[in-house]
Amino acid sequence: MTRKRLISIAHHHPDLVRGGAQQAAYELLKGFEARRDYEPYFLAAVPHSILPQLIKPRTHIFSYDARPNEFLMPVRGYDGFWQSNAALHEAGSYQENSLLPQAGWSYVIDFLRELRPDIIHVNHTIYVGIEMLRAARVACPEARIIFTLHEFVPICNADGHMVRTNHQGLCDKSAPSRCALCFPSRSPSDFFLRDRWFRGHFTRVDRFVAPSQFLRERYVAWGIPENMIVLIDYGRTSEGRRPAGVPSASEAHNRFGFFGQLIDSKGIGVIIDAVESLVRRGVEDFEVRIHGANLTFASENLQQKFKAAMEKFRQIRFFGSYFNYEFPRLAAMVDWCLVPSTWWENSPLVIQEAFMARRPVLTGDIGGMAEKVRHNVDGLQFAAGDSESLADAMVRCLKEPALWARLAAGIPDILTVEEAVDLHRSLCFEGPLPPPATRNLWEAPWAEKVRAPKPSLEGAASGRPR
Repeated sequence: MTRKRLISIAHHHPDLVRGGAQQAAYELLKGFEARRDYEPYFLAAVPHSILPQLIKPRTHIFSYDARPNEFLMPVRGYDGFWQSNAALHEAGSYQENSLLPQAGWSYVIDFLRELRPDIIHVNHTIYVGIEMLRAARVACPEARIIFTLHEFVPICNADGHMVRTNHQGLCDKSAPSRCALCFPSRSPSDFFLRDRWFRGHFTRVDRFVAPSQFLRERYVAWGIPENMIVLIDYGRTSEGRRPAGVPSASEAHNRFGFFGQLIDSKGIGVIIDAVESLVRRGVEDFEVRIHGANLTFASENLQQKFKAAMEKFRQIRFFGSYFNYEFPRLAAMVDWCLVPSTWWENSPLVIQEAFMARRPVLTGDIGGMAEKVRHNVDGLQFAAGDSESLADAMVRCLKEPALWARLAAGIPDILTVEEAVDLHRSLCFEGPLPPPATRNLWEAPWAEKVRAPKPSLEGAASGRPR
């Protein structure tokens, strides 16, 4: 039996840097490892700015801890605006502001040619570089290139969150002048070119995957043809699953838990303000248990706010970072999970993990969060970014005795990794693909409005100005 070779490419290895996209990509790869007809490999970027101790001079792609099918790719320079790894240099000699040398990417091309994958599954081009799509097509012209979209980076330069940088309000569309308002150092022309840069590279993709309907609709509105992008939610491994009916952690149902990155967009500040509101109202018999990492990546204001809250409120307890396999044990110590992100989100893994642990979720009423949590069925929605609305929802949890059991009973089963594997096989890796004509460089929705009119034949013949 001939085994199909699959390589999954991500911006981080989940063992080294925590995050939902890389975790989802890695779990899917593990699902393919269990199949006899696939031979999967994993390639993850290692940014020098984050993990310099792992990068040695004159190294390019190398094995990760002697694992036979997992590799790391050093990233010594990266341009976030263009999502470009143009500083990939031969012999590891990175020079500031240097152009992309063919010799640098030749190491990646040689690696892919040696591997000879049938499917190249790109899960991110942050740090990896958007040029990976071109390198993959050059190295393996017959391979299928599949791209899973985890957020909105191609559409939005604000970390792919689609929020307005000047006041952190939500944003629902992009356009050159509109985007330039969020980044005063950039001109509308820069954003016009950035948009075309991504669209041009995306023409090398055979099919896109969206883990939520909300994200899929945003990319269709941006210009990806509907038949080019399929909906497949994240599939999860059996690790961490619990049967329905797991009892709550406390009879009072008064323990709330946050699990995730301690950065501004994840809503830690909203939780702190909600706790302050509850205490001000005289509601004090509750606990918020915070598990997470990357506080150093948060703004200085949030770091100071978090430290002050730890000293001020006995209700807030911080337990540090955790590994994914520890989640079931930690979730068993809370009754409710808080997902208060202030951006749209896509398909937060923590919601799936909470549901696997049979824990109702309190989350914002926007984007992928509202899509995954049904209000008054398996969780509660509150006005996203509104600490008073979150506090009101927490009061319901504390004051309505039957609420926890009713919401826990409504929690749905989560897509298994085995089911996700079958969907990827049928819709992307093995099934028919859209015809090549639909993979031409698609136009931005606003392109027709800015295109210069074509000269008329009459005007050309008479010599009149055109």
